[in-house]
Amino acid sequence: MADTPFVIRPAADVDERLFLLNALQDIYEGWPSSDDAGRTAGWFARTRLTAGNLRSAIASHSLGPELAQAYDDCLNLLNAYETYLKNLGVIDQRTVDKAQSGAAEAIFDGFLEGVKEKFKGATDSDARDAGIWEAVITGVKKAYTINADRQAAIAAEKQRLTAQVNTAMASARAAAQRLTIARGWQLAEAGFENSGNLALAEQVRRRPRDPFALANLAVDRADQGNSPDAAVTSADWCARAAELVPTGAEYDGFRARFVAEAVDLGLSAVNIETNFAYSGGPSRSTPRALSLTRTYLSIDPGDEGGFGHMELARALAFSGRYREAIDAADVAASNFGRDAGFAVRYAKLMSLTNSLDKADQWLTYAYSLGLKDINGVRATPDLANLRAWRPQRFAELTTVRLRPEIVWGLMFDDVILHNDSAFDVTNLRATMFIRQGQRTWNVSLGQCTSIRAGGTCKAVNVMSIPDDRYDQADLRYDCDQVVH
Repeated sequence: MADTPFVIRPAADVDERLFLLNALQDIYEGWPSSDDAGRTAGWFARTRLTAGNLRSAIASHSLGPELAQAYDDCLNLLNAYETYLKNLGVIDQRTVDKAQSGAAEAIFDGFLEGVKEKFKGATDSDARDAGIWEAVITGVKKAYTINADRQAAIAAEKQRLTAQVNTAMASARAAAQRLTIARGWQLAEAGFENSGNLALAEQVRRRPRDPFALANLAVDRADQGNSPDAAVTSADWCARAAELVPTGAEYDGFRARFVAEAVDLGLSAVNIETNFAYSGGPSRSTPRALSLTRTYLSIDPGDEGGFGHMELARALAFSGRYREAIDAADVAASNFGRDAGFAVRYAKLMSLTNSLDKADQWLTYAYSLGLKDINGVRATPDLANLRAWRPQRFAELTTVRLRPEIVWGLMFDDVILHNDSAFDVTNLRATMFIRQGQRTWNVSLGQCTSIRAGGTCKAVNVMSIPDDRYDQADLRYDCDQVVH
């Protein structure tokens, strides 16, 4: 039954200590070198909470001093590196406090985005390991300038941090080596190798019980395959990754993490099969995608982050169960209500259920949140009711409307472009054609490349028209939102 969740049971050969080492390597491999202050601070807040919880599990389950020391070193390194970024001015205390306040509510918030960003455009042969530290430590964007009187202090701090990195990595590697011998694991199964960079498939071959490596390979293969079958296979791999997580409530967050990726990949297959239209379903993969969403909610019934209900809404909509989808979306709205993708999907549900005023409102709202795929809005059959019964309004919501205004100057003239569209215009290439008697001008307005909905852009000193008059003036343009 599509509404029946899969049962995720830990595999018989799951080893808690091995999992903890794999989790620790995942932390080190995901260490941010981004200059995005909010994302960086959020990663530290979530990772500190995760590592702290795993350290507590090590103590309560009496899993030995090697793992305890490796995690203590990781926690100390997290604190030291965050201090380093604060001193560089990359993040401030307010950003850190905000991230910490939200970490407990969504420990894996941003996981899907983070993993996909990490492997975006990657190939199977790309190298990935934990040996990125010099690049991480020195790779803070040069845009962050350091005053000359702080150079020496920052250099000294970098030196101390580098030493702490080496200590932490040596501790993890030693734990992996000792436990491999003591517990009879396969050579290299615990990770933290010195063998150089490894392709994702090779990581999985060497570490067959590492759920993190398997999930990373699944995401990469789905991106490379770009087909329903590739997405379904990758979803199955992520479900398998969830079975490589030890039993116990301490690890439910990891189970939910891998099932969440399986849900996302399963729905990706449905998207491709239906051409991204709810009304194109149910498709071959829809029942499995719906079952995966139920599985996620069975693991995380509280769904504090709203992910489960957001994805449940999509799976129900693809199943043709629009009213139930709306109920699920309403639960997720408190978390995702300010997401443009969520808003346009909600508009589709409103149109499919003939709630045309709400469809209009949510589509307009999606634009205000930054929705730019106007061609998708024009084409989707999910908005057919809005298109058919409110044709004038639908045209207003999907038509580019730019209005030029010439501002005469003493020597040179400006042009103000008014964006009267309901949405932003992007990648704008605009030209003013002016005719005065037998003379003509074709003036590029290259200063205006994007304009917010309802906003303006001023192209300064772009022409000089005698006598401040013209016989004909036309605006010619192209942009991402124009139908071709």
